[in-house]
Amino acid sequence: MNAPSLLSPAEARKLIRSQAWDKPTAGMANGYIQANLAILPKEMAFEFLLFCQRNPKSCPIIDVTEPGSPIPPLSAPDADLRTDIPKYRIYRNGELAEELTDISSYWRDDLVGFLLGAVLPLRKHCLIIIFPFGILRKIVTYPCIKPI
Repeated sequence: MNAPSLLSPAEARKLIRSQAWDKPTAGMANGYIQANLAILPKEMAFEFLLFCQRNPKSCPIIDVTEPGSPIPPLSAPDADLRTDIPKYRIYRNGELAEELTDISSYWRDDLVGFLLGAVLPLRKHCLIIIFPFGILRKIVTYPCIKPI
């Protein structure tokens, strides 16, 4: 394996998808955009999109998936948002319930994925990924295909 900083975004995602990498992605695929991921039901997606558009410095939008699609078509068309994050944390009733490396079993046809630029203020806090029966939170970033 190449040094993590020398990996291409596709190589980094492949490593994560195969569960050979379960650490934060900071420092991976240097020279490429890292993103935070938020996943919301379609019924909430428009309001979140407006929030991001009105707050572009803290929530810069890199890509938005179609409802039900885990593939970010503009930034990483070979990616799968259900498997390409090193760890997902699932919270139920505000408590950490489990950590997963694959959220395929949670994915639904009405979910919309948002890739947001990994700006410093967001790196200090968890982004909340909302599901009706629990909350997923992630701290790590997502390697995209776009060069910086």
